[in-house]
Amino acid sequence: RGFEILAVRKDEGKKYDFAKLDRAEYIVKIETNNTFDLKSFMENEELKVMKKSKSGIKESDIRPYIHDISEVSKDDNSLTLKMCLAAGNIYNLKPETVIDAMEKYSDDFKAEFFVVHRAKILAGNKELIK
Repeated sequence: RGFEILAVRKDEGKKYDFAKLDRAEYIVKIETNNTFDLKSFMENEELKVMKKSKSGIKESDIRPYIHDISEVSKDDNSLTLKMCLAAGNIYNLKPETVIDAMEKYSDDFKAEFFVVHRAKILAGNKELIK
């Protein structure tokens, strides 16, 4: 209820090898009244935040799992970022966790609201699903 099906297709065989999935690309629009210095944030060697895992909630360094973050646009009330993050069986990093780190490692930044759109699923540099 509330969803409209736009297209359906049947795939024969094993078209996608999800075992090779290692990253996902997201477009994240963040509503904020504060500034954010993306360059300084990405220069951090460690970004430790509380992260939920199978064994519970624990502090984790997420920096090695951020492949790239770039600014798409910004204005007085919002910031739009493209994030390429680890995804898959070995490690999965959610954009929400990155936003937690952004708030923790920036003196003034606070996300009031955000919207996440997963744009791509990748295996290495090969796009599995767009």
